Amino acid sequence: MRRKVLIGLTPVAGCLLYACIIHYMMAPGRYIAPSLFIAAQWLATIILIGTMLSIVHALYQLVIRSAIPEVIKNILLSTSVIAICLLGTECALLHYARSRVIGEQWCYKLWDKTYVPTRTPFDYTDSHGEPASASLREPPRRKHKKAIWFIGDSFTFGFGLEQTSQTIPAVVEHALHDQYDCINLGDGGADTYKERENLLAYAHSTHDTADAVVWQYFGNDIDINDEGPDLYEQQVSSRPIAHWGQQYLRGRSFLLDYIYWNRVIAHDASWMDTYYAFLEQAYRSDSLYRAHLVPIIESMHFCRSAHRRFMVVIFPFLWVDGPTRSAPLYTQRLAAD
Repeated sequence: MRRKVLIGLTPVAGCLLYACIIHYMMAPGRYIAPSLFIAAQWLATIILIGTMLSIVHALYQLVIRSAIPEVIKNILLSTSVIAICLLGTECALLHYARSRVIGEQWCYKLWDKTYVPTRTPFDYTDSHGEPASASLREPPRRKHKKAIWFIGDSFTFGFGLEQTSQTIPAVVEHALHDQYDCINLGDGGADTYKERENLLAYAHSTHDTADAVVWQYFGNDIDINDEGPDLYEQQVSSRPIAHWGQQYLRGRSFLLDYIYWNRVIAHDASWMDTYYAFLEQAYRSDSLYRAHLVPIIESMHFCRSAHRRFMVVIFPFLWVDGPTRSAPLYTQRLAAD
């Protein structure tokens, strides 16, 4: 009897151990080196597979070889099949690496650890005189005397691209027949002030030179107060189902996290509509619009004082009617300014 109890408790112990490992991997605010993250990912995979095998073994011992009533056997069999299916799905999602709009999704965190495993850090002093640090997606490769620096947010960084050879700076470098070194200074989610910091930090900390600087502008670069996360939280708090899902589905397992993002709020674009409405209001605010232009103008003067060419490339919004809505909102105005 004691042996059967131990056999039955083995899957439970496996699930608890798995929960501890994913908490180590995915706890908010915790940084884990990519090598340790991948090691924990595969350890969790082995534990899940072992747990499924232990369920099969327990099923054989408790159902096939036991003289318990048929009703109980059927219940155990059905429960075991469901458990194996859920654990198998969890195991598959443990390796489902995809880039998404919201960086809190676990599949995005897997993507980031998988395809951006290392970054090149550099230290600098920010505009307030405080020590700070930044990092590049890839180390700069100086093969030539000529160089072009690319400043921007996730477009420049290469959000969603698995290979650095697919990023805009890399594509431009290839199009120029490798006559220039195109340095990627993109930073996902950066506003104009952060982009200026990255430009000045790289220039001052590395003492590198450039023949030109390309500033890649997107429509949310005006979000200098980082309102996006707050607006999203307000939308979630106002919707009981989404709020319940955020409290009890997210952060428990990869399967529950996937269900939350792709089923609970997948078809609800209200939080994005709220954010876009905020951006439209920001562009119509002359004071905020002028304030967010200051870093671009200062960067332009900085580059011209060092005899660097300075160019701004403006991206429109990318949803269905994005270019049409972007033109009167900011692309034409920015081009004129």
